[in-house]
Amino acid sequence: MLWSPLPVSDCVQRLVAVTTSRGPATWYLDPRTVGRPEPRFRGQADQRWIRLARFQSGAWRNSFLAVLDARPEPGADGGTAFSGWAGRSEYLEFLPVLTAGFGLASLGLLAAGIAQLAAGHLIGLVPAAAFWLPVAAVAGFNALGHRSLERDISALLQEVNEVLGPAAVSAGPAADSDGA
Repeated sequence: MLWSPLPVSDCVQRLVAVTTSRGPATWYLDPRTVGRPEPRFRGQADQRWIRLARFQSGAWRNSFLAVLDARPEPGADGGTAFSGWAGRSEYLEFLPVLTAGFGLASLGLLAAGIAQLAAGHLIGLVPAAAFWLPVAAVAGFNALGHRSLERDISALLQEVNEVLGPAAVSAGPAADSDGA
């Protein structure tokens, strides 16, 4: 959970001022945005729900994108409590499919290599020896992506903190990070 001493309306107003729902290509190519400061977040912010990603980190990738998805609620002390999560975007749902595809490619290489070797062709050594490469590639992709996601989650929360004012947002006891 995140908390701010500002009222809900002030928090949402500050977040709306620096958020766009448009992507980077449409933002930079639109003549109406010339001279306007670059937005800090891409997503949506209103009184009921906020869903934000950093504008620059979300500009060129959709996988392993850190997202703050929370509901601003008035706190007992007049501040704002954000209940929700900060973690990976829903675009990571393709990873099991991608991993399965690379696993099948590995099994195909191994089967082709064994078939070639069984037929007496030494060329079968190459696919039989390299069958692990597709799985190693997807494992490296996942490891690097999750490492960058952890950095991006803290950068996203720090940027929200800057928008809401110095030391305005702090993690409460029930902070939830879905980054691993």
